[in-house]
Amino acid sequence: MQQDVKRIEQEKKYWDKLSPGYDQMIEKHWRIYQSSLLDRVFSDINAGDTVLEVACGTGLVALKVAERASKVSGIDKSAPMIDEAKKKMRE
Repeated sequence: MQQDVKRIEQEKKYWDKLSPGYDQMIEKHWRIYQSSLLDRVFSDINAGDTVLEVACGTGLVALKVAERASKVSGIDKSAPMIDEAKKKMRE
């Protein structure tokens, strides 16, 4: 159990540190997400749906899904990632 707690904390620190440049890093791979992941997700979403994205990071996918679903929530263990997602949502 203590090992799990330690591992989870290490992962959280990793993602916290990565969050400021995450979008720029993932941008070069975004075409893959758009042409495969988002297409598959979109085909399962209807206008009245509520969607939960787990490990949403900075909200890249959640914000795209919000273009179709009526309500989208995202969770992530990294507070800086969530802060960035909230910032994008407001914009």
